[in-house]
Amino acid sequence: MVFYDSKGNEVEFKGTRLNLLGANGEIFSEGNGIVYKKYFSFAEHRIKQSIFDFIKEIDNPHMVKLLERYYLAEEISDFDTFYQNVNSPFIYDCPYNNDAQKIDLYTYKWVPKEYIDILEQSVEYLLFNLNDLLLLADYFSNHRIRIADMRTDNMVCNKNNIVLIDPDMYSFVSSNIDALNLRTYNRKLILMTIKNLCAKLTEYKSPIIETRLRTLFQESISHPNIGITPIIKKLRGCKMPIDYIIKSS
Repeated sequence: MVFYDSKGNEVEFKGTRLNLLGANGEIFSEGNGIVYKKYFSFAEHRIKQSIFDFIKEIDNPHMVKLLERYYLAEEISDFDTFYQNVNSPFIYDCPYNNDAQKIDLYTYKWVPKEYIDILEQSVEYLLFNLNDLLLLADYFSNHRIRIADMRTDNMVCNKNNIVLIDPDMYSFVSSNIDALNLRTYNRKLILMTIKNLCAKLTEYKSPIIETRLRTLFQESISHPNIGITPIIKKLRGCKMPIDYIIKSS
């Protein structure tokens, strides 16, 4: 199928299907570490142009690197209008603005996934990633972006970092939204998802483990703006987070 990129160039994609299927699209590999998400024609949730262009400029090891957006050529009857629409400036005060031309496909750098039991990594691994992800959440908040669809499937772990992927449902919020409330909301999502990721990836499965994980994260989740200080205190003297879990059981 033929697509136009944001500069109006024609591109044809013939990637390899990766058997990664979601509710709104599927993932293909282009090789050399580049993949693309192709939306189904009926997809209800597609990344907005303003969000895509904003995230594309972010160079952060904890955020998926977006590359280019594309539009199905056969759906475009007036090229001049299309080109004007896909190069319009950001509309920051319209969080639910409907793009004049919906994105049909986008490319990004593949984030390799490894089996990482966070509870058996060093304490520094957990604290480093938590701190940096909260700073990233604050960066989005400072630009009036609400992160969304934050779940364990949309965080990828490897030996170096925990990376946010699939930002399709992120949105700009109106300037009348309270900045502190947005910051609290975004931070809480990160903390809750990391806690759930720790529980999902560990081999240690029991009600006691779940209870101790809640204890470890609860104060920070209840008061997101105090950051990870309570977690740091609880993990003091531990080499790995599992040491705290076992010691407290």
